[in-house]
Amino acid sequence: MMHLWLKREKHIQHHRNAASHGFLREFFGYARGSWPLIPAGFLHSLEAGVGFSAGALLYSAFAAYAHELQHAHPECCFWQLQPVHHLHHAERMWTHNFGITSSLWDRAFGTYCKVHYRRPARVSFRNLLRIKWY
Repeated sequence: MMHLWLKREKHIQHHRNAASHGFLREFFGYARGSWPLIPAGFLHSLEAGVGFSAGALLYSAFAAYAHELQHAHPECCFWQLQPVHHLHHAERMWTHNFGITSSLWDRAFGTYCKVHYRRPARVSFRNLLRIKWY
């Protein structure tokens, strides 16, 4: 959606300079996108509403972190076989590999493209916290 119309101009800038926006900015952007769904949980029950809210905030935090990590240290995305969002930028694959947290939706929608990705022999997991935070 960001590539087509939602935040299109900001996203074009993001692709031009391949720079990250920072964890906090990303987090609030993802969280803002989930706010319209949160009331649906509270319509069911207080517990469901709290669950929706907590899930939205946790996912927003993970997506923001994964996005920043793939820009700063893609080799540290140990939960992915290949850091698809990093490849989206590095290989200029503007119609493939949109996934930030996983390749699941790219596979579901046919936008996944396997690319040879070789992790460095030595990965410093200290880099897991070396991202742009704000």
